[in-house]
Parts: sequence; C-alpha cells; structure tokens
Amino acid sequence: MSEARLYPSVAIVDDEQDLVDVYTRLFRLKKITVCFVAGNGQEAVDAYRQSRVKPDIVIMDNRMPLMNGLDAMKAIMAIDRKARFIFMSADASVREQVTAMGALFLKKPASLQELMRAIESLSGGHDGSGSCDGGTGNRGNSPGTACL
Repeated sequence: MSEARLYPSVAIVDDEQDLVDVYTRLFRLKKITVCFVAGNGQEAVDAYRQSRVKPDIVIMDNRMPLMNGLDAMKAIMAIDRKARFIFMSADASVREQVTAMGALFLKKPASLQELMRAIESLSGGHDGSGSCDGGTGNRGNSPGTACL
C-alpha cells in the first residue's frame, strides 16, 4: 500500500502571467494548494497579511512593479518570522541577501523539477496542516487571495 505524498501550501508571487499559469497547473497536478497569487510585492504583502492561514512556502520573483521581491520578502518576514521562501529570479545579484535571510534561491529559468525539489526540501516532514481550507477553495480572504 502506498502513502499519498503530502505537500505544503504555497503562494505564487510573480508578474509574468505565463509562469504563474505554468506553476498553477503544476501545483494542481501535484495536489499542492495555492493559497494566493500576487503580481507584485505589494499585493503579496497585503495578501499575506490578510490570510487567516498562511502559505507554508512563498515562491517569490524579484523584479516586479510597485515593490520588488526582496522588499516584499522583508515585509512578509516582519509579519511572520517563520515564513519560508523559494526566491526564483533571473536577478542573481540578490542571491546572497535572500539566502542569508533563509530563502532557497533558484535562478530563472529554473526547471519545474528544480522547483519541485526546492519545495520538497523546504517541506521535509510537512504534515499537510497548512492547506487553506481542506479543499473547498475558500478561505474567507479578500478577493484574489482564495485558494486555487
């Protein structure tokens, strides 16, 4: 008898809609709950603050409008010091800063296999308790922050 693999919940923060669509499809196939999607750092901070159940992992880009990923990561960590990040960016100049803050860094373009390995690395021993709502797709959050 095989056991179902449990993955953590995630948030996707990226202004490239094509990438967001690919990540979202991948996570649906892998049965990973997407708690919210944000197109810039400010949206991510607002969505994180408003979320009753926080995502286990935030997948963060750096170069985005309004607020970059590094500043958004700092703001989210000020809200929740336990927040975990996979920082995916073509901007390798932030690698040292984000890894010093505890994030895993993947240089874009990263493969979907690399992303899944990073999620597995950060979710070691995860018990699935970070899912948004047990599968109903609604966390009672503001528009744009419901689970997908």
